[in-house]
Amino acid sequence: MMQYMPARVERPAENVLVCPMPGLVVAVPAKEGERVFHGQTLVVLESMKMESVVASPVDGVVAEVRGAVGQAVEAEDVLIRFQA
Repeated sequence: MMQYMPARVERPAENVLVCPMPGLVVAVPAKEGERVFHGQTLVVLESMKMESVVASPVDGVVAEVRGAVGQAVEAEDVLIRFQA
């Protein structure tokens, strides 16, 4: 009898915000060096003609913004890095 193991899923580091779905970045209200709070809107994406907000998963300080307005992004792309 064969047993199947689920595929290993790499989890992103705790200090990043990953893109939840493919789309186009339409706004990035977060700025480098800014203190942000859990649930705060950091990126706005357009996917299938609908806008979706991507909220901060943590309280912290933005170290790097990697998503730019007009940029096409894929699911699991890192959009923002937080200070460790």
